[in-house]
Amino acid sequence: MRRQRAQPTILHSRKPFPSKASDLRMLCWKNSTDSMDFFKNKSIYSRIIEILSFLVMLWSLAPLLLCGKIAEENPVPIHYNIKGQIDRWGNRSHITTFSLLSLAFYVFLSILQKYPMALNYPVKITPVNAESVYRLGVTLVRHLKLFLVLMFGYLNNVTFAIAIGKSNGISNSILISLIAMFFLCTIAFSVKIRKYR
Repeated sequence: MRRQRAQPTILHSRKPFPSKASDLRMLCWKNSTDSMDFFKNKSIYSRIIEILSFLVMLWSLAPLLLCGKIAEENPVPIHYNIKGQIDRWGNRSHITTFSLLSLAFYVFLSILQKYPMALNYPVKITPVNAESVYRLGVTLVRHLKLFLVLMFGYLNNVTFAIAIGKSNGISNSILISLIAMFFLCTIAFSVKIRKYR
């Protein structure tokens, strides 16, 4: 009577390749962070951008500490038209609007920097390009954060200056320059990321 040979046990050492795009992104993100540290090994340039963003955010909050200088009867600009002209007025309680927007964008984008896999990219994320694409994504968010807090900080400080009678209005050239840098930065990084198709 023949003895039956035991069937070899097949050990699966690897998990099945993720089928969903979100699962693939998470896998690529984990693999890329295993080989580098996004947040501790920042370049000097990246550190400068982060410090500037933080300082500008504090600058945008300065009018909140000085709003007591605005007389209760003094109107405060709360909206500007496309030409930079004031088309809506409010009271001094509205001085908080641009400050809170600046703070909200700063906090939101600082958190988003830690989760670049949540961004939409013009290329398919693969284990090969994940590290490079996510690095660019983090850098893009870092620059956009600086431009946004700078824009709202400028608007808030000019609004405060108008309310206390030390300014006549915003500078179109400054505001347009900030908006242009925001979009040019986005376009430049999109073009650069497309190289990793």
